[in-house]
Amino acid sequence: MPSPTAGPADLHLWQIAAARDLIIFFGVAFSLWVVYRLGDIFLPVFLALILAHIINPFVTLMEQRWRWPRPLTISLILVGFALSLLGLFAWLGPVLYEQSTMLVNRLPDYLGALAAAYGIESEMSSINSTRPFADFKSIPNKWSASCSERPAGQLES
Repeated sequence: MPSPTAGPADLHLWQIAAARDLIIFFGVAFSLWVVYRLGDIFLPVFLALILAHIINPFVTLMEQRWRWPRPLTISLILVGFALSLLGLFAWLGPVLYEQSTMLVNRLPDYLGALAAAYGIESEMSSINSTRPFADFKSIPNKWSASCSERPAGQLES
């Protein structure tokens, strides 16, 4: 602690509050910038640490109570987690397919409503009336029909 009669020349840089605050601010800012720049490396490591922290009590419990080896316990927990995710996707897959198909079918109407609301004149009226892709199954048929109409070797302009 500096003496009450000490002048500014007797103080160290970290004893001056404004300088210390600036050093801390720039140190934190630099650290955040480094973490941001190395995010591709830190994110998987961070997720692995969180996963290890979460499953460690279960692994320890299995190891102590039932004398299961740690690698076996960890493998079983990870396989169970993977199967749970697979089941979730199998359950949500049909719903996501149905909703994405509905969105594709209604997208021209939505875009037309937006164009009308903002006074944008575009080709939305022709898209609304023809509904070129009413379902996903017609896409290969329309593509093959358009390819067969062009002479061989002619590129689309």
